[in-house]
Amino acid sequence: MLEGRISPRVEIIEPSDALRAELAGALTRLGFEVDARSQASLPADPDERARPVLRIVDLAAAGAADWLAEPGLAARCLFLAGGSVDARRLAQRPGIALDILDKPFSIQQLEARLRRRLEALCGPEHLRIDPLLQTRDPRLARLFERALEMARRACPISLEGELGTGRRALARAIHAASARATGRFVVVDGPDVAPRAGESLEQALQQRVANAIEGTLVVVDPEMLDDRAQRALERALRAPADDLGPRCISISRIPLDESVRAGRLSAELLYRLSGARFRLPPLRERSADRHAICAALARRVARELGLATPRLESELVDRLAREGFPGNRLGLESRLRGALLRAEPSQTLETLIFAPAESPPRSVETPPSFDLKTLERETIVRALDHASGNRTHASAALGISVRTLRNKIREYGLR
Repeated sequence: MLEGRISPRVEIIEPSDALRAELAGALTRLGFEVDARSQASLPADPDERARPVLRIVDLAAAGAADWLAEPGLAARCLFLAGGSVDARRLAQRPGIALDILDKPFSIQQLEARLRRRLEALCGPEHLRIDPLLQTRDPRLARLFERALEMARRACPISLEGELGTGRRALARAIHAASARATGRFVVVDGPDVAPRAGESLEQALQQRVANAIEGTLVVVDPEMLDDRAQRALERALRAPADDLGPRCISISRIPLDESVRAGRLSAELLYRLSGARFRLPPLRERSADRHAICAALARRVARELGLATPRLESELVDRLAREGFPGNRLGLESRLRGALLRAEPSQTLETLIFAPAESPPRSVETPPSFDLKTLERETIVRALDHASGNRTHASAALGISVRTLRNKIREYGLR
């Protein structure tokens, strides 16, 4: 989240029309907001100079030399050089520290260099560009804009939607765009609020609220808190005399008022948590974004496994869409991870994802190798999907405690 935006803005200055279009398309798919032009004219307005977070400047572009003369501008540039000896000499001149990427380069090399530069300029917190917060759907884009508008106000916010629709990512984006961004992001996570040794439930919740006084308190599935925990949270949220308290964001599968009518949530807690409401659609409803989301998640899973980025054909994405993307992000990541781990050079990703499970012949002496972590993660995802995100029901189906399930969710990044 940079300057109140979901995406960091990058400007490309490249004289080649073909390369400029290729770079702009690739960076847009990676989640950047891109401006592109052919000449490196200096911005006259000082505010305009700081508008892009980073500029990619081809040293062959007209006017590139003017940028080199201004250290302030050069420090926010990634320069492209076509094997030019002059570029090497420029990088060695006293007082100039240029970041130069030699041609030819891959998009993966460019992305890695960009992210390192952006982290150095803005800090790692600003680089959490979640694929689910990128959209080409005007209605969803307006929802994100309204969420950012509400981020700058003090009202509570309710985020509704299925598991894996990006609710927690949006909560973090709201926190980062708010006046409380320097405060803590504290989570009360689902039905299992575990006090430490010698600490009561009331004390544990009071401490979490106190930690979020100048920041954001996120309450996940408040309707799943038992009556005692709900009462303790109500007391902790009662504003002190100076009327200061945390900004509250609730994350739930169904609207909070429906939980009140069903008797699962207290009315007082509803009043303290309800405010601006935003419903995040499941992947099956995001037809304009599904290919970009699938491609971005495939890149992330491949990067996590240390593998090359797979190519996702439109036919594969369409087939996944016809299934309805069960589990949303979590289900898709699980299937991609399993497919990439089993991949052989002769197999397509579609074949691996949709191949029926096969039992090994009994005559084979050496059993196949299974990754236990992957199998455990996939089982947890299926249990959560079957229970519609209800951790109590999922833990019962798995035969483990809610606390153990919560720890596994954190371990595998299923939040």
